Amino acid sequence: MSSAETSTWWRRNRRPLGAVLLGLVAAAGMFTVVDVLPPIQSLDRIQVHIADSTKDSVSLDESSVGPVGSQFFPTDVVAFSKPPAGSQAMWVTVNVKNAPRECTLELTEVDGSHRTWLSATPLLDWDAPEDGPPTCDYQKEGEDYRLISAFALPSDAVGPFFLDVVVKDNTALVTRVARFTIAPTLAEG
Repeated sequence: MSSAETSTWWRRNRRPLGAVLLGLVAAAGMFTVVDVLPPIQSLDRIQVHIADSTKDSVSLDESSVGPVGSQFFPTDVVAFSKPPAGSQAMWVTVNVKNAPRECTLELTEVDGSHRTWLSATPLLDWDAPEDGPPTCDYQKEGEDYRLISAFALPSDAVGPFFLDVVVKDNTALVTRVARFTIAPTLAEG
């Protein structure tokens, strides 16, 4: 191809190429506005509500979270069908009124290395008690219920812990956290 033919090709295709370039810029802008900016903006707006004790409840907008309870399973009780090697099982109960659309539970060590764990209930083969769901996602918005969730912790994690109930509101671009300080006891075998 000679330089004259190359020049002619660019002239013939300049409008379609310009349209493709404008489409790419518009798509990138739309992706940024819809998928990138809202999570970044909501990170700046985190509201942490700290309970005075595990017997208290905390208001998260229209929802109320608490009281909470927690216990370690004794080593002679098989809590999970497929437990991770060297782990100990702990469960927590959280009373929820006027449930949010979705929430997650996070457990963080108060002392030491501040390790954080998410609820292991969806991942582990656990026969959860029939009197409560493991996460907010399984319930209808606005219901009252008691969450029962399990954590698989390393044997050196003894507590106390921060139990955070995290509710993300993508409409208001805010993340609300109900924080409880828990010191689990050993359950009766």
